Amino acid sequence: MKEKLVGVVSISINGRISCFFVDKEYHRKGIGKMLFHHSIIELRKRQVEKIRLNASPYAVPFYHAMGFKDSDVQQDFHGILYTPMEFIL
Repeated sequence: MKEKLVGVVSISINGRISCFFVDKEYHRKGIGKMLFHHSIIELRKRQVEKIRLNASPYAVPFYHAMGFKDSDVQQDFHGILYTPMEFIL
């Protein structure tokens, strides 16, 4: 059986998500939600109180559905749009 990596999340020790990705073919199948919930469990073990990230415009609805709140307005960094968000654990 051939295995395929379809999702990944990278979180710093202080709770900042730098990368959250699920292969387009596997969207809306619960993989992102599973990665997020597993991350919460691990971060709570480390006594992290907040998860922070900069969401692309495409990802904002997903993060809102997961319970993230905007921590500031949408911003532009050299043409890259993002919205700072946070999730209180």
